[in-house]
Amino acid sequence: MEGLLPTVREIIAAFGPVSGSMLVVTLFMFYMYRQREKQYDQEVAQDREQMRGDQARLLDVLSENARSHEALAQSITHLTAVTRETATSTQRQLEGVARAMERMPR
Repeated sequence: MEGLLPTVREIIAAFGPVSGSMLVVTLFMFYMYRQREKQYDQEVAQDREQMRGDQARLLDVLSENARSHEALAQSITHLTAVTRETATSTQRQLEGVARAMERMPR
């Protein structure tokens, strides 16, 4: 700010005390606006970067979830096949027992 003081004095001298002061205030307000705009742009860039990271993590979670569902589907398919085989085997055993009981004398 100290480096700006001679410039401020020169502006006031060139434009007069009222107009020069208003110009200095306007320039300062514009400077503050630009600083805030730069800060806002940085915050937006950081938010976008964080959002990209969040999206990447979400994609990883969804991919893992899909793999888990696929593994679960394979397990269910295998369990269904084993259950079917067990049911068929049990039915054959029961039929064998029924035939044996039919042959037994009463």
